Amino acid sequence: MSVPSNVSISNIINFTGVLGLLVSLWFVNEEIEQSRLLAEAELIQNRNHSLMAFYSAPLKGSNLAAQMMKSGAEIEIDWSDAEESAIYTAIARVRILSLLNAYNIYK
Repeated sequence: MSVPSNVSISNIINFTGVLGLLVSLWFVNEEIEQSRLLAEAELIQNRNHSLMAFYSAPLKGSNLAAQMMKSGAEIEIDWSDAEESAIYTAIARVRILSLLNAYNIYK
């Protein structure tokens, strides 16, 4: 089988080189995009952990908070008691942030 006269070996080598360069550039672009997404996800996760630590800090050492955490979703709150409502609000915020963090990790 003979090569047509208008196609030379140097043209084939040049075309292969250009194709290799384009594939390399595409691969580098994909790697940069993946690194950007991982950095963004890490920032979101760190922010959520910081917020969870901020809202859960007052709950540490509180017997009332421990009782509310054990009762799960079936918490009976006396909304007229400022301490109970504040603790319940903090627990709800921590739970919401935990779910948000799990969703962001899944996504």
